[in-house]
Amino acid sequence: MSKRHVGKICVYCGTPPATMDHVLAREFLPISRRDNLPKVPACGACNGVKSGHEHYLTAVLPLAGNHRDALGVLSTMVEPRLAKNAKLKAQLASEQRQELILKNGMLVPSMTLPFDATRVDELFKFITQGLLFHHFGAILDRKKHGVWAGFLNRQGEEMHRQLLATPAPASPTI
Repeated sequence: MSKRHVGKICVYCGTPPATMDHVLAREFLPISRRDNLPKVPACGACNGVKSGHEHYLTAVLPLAGNHRDALGVLSTMVEPRLAKNAKLKAQLASEQRQELILKNGMLVPSMTLPFDATRVDELFKFITQGLLFHHFGAILDRKKHGVWAGFLNRQGEEMHRQLLATPAPASPTI
């Protein structure tokens, strides 16, 4: 174990760390914006799982990005990432489809790609734990405390709308 890891534990699982992990992967940002990213101690297993999610998302997310940096990332970084991940490239190629979407009242053709949203969910859990440690020195044990990150599908959105439209139950009077 490196001297810089003595007395520390992996912020994600509590085992001895093997490395310092960037809480937010450098690859999510253009090279000019990668300075001073927070790092936390991580074991090899957690770092590997988190890295797998990061590699997947840094290859797929820029394809649909609206941020001003997305086009730059798309034009310079996605192709090399997919070249390193033949399995993902083949999956995206084989599962792409053309669909009609409603845009400004008209149906227009649009390409869709498969997307594994559970990878975003899992990565956000790691990021939450890393930021809690970096900013507050807190270790959040996922086995004892829930860490949730998620996205609403259409049914979830409808349920959420209904819940917000329903008045909150009255407080009991004493």
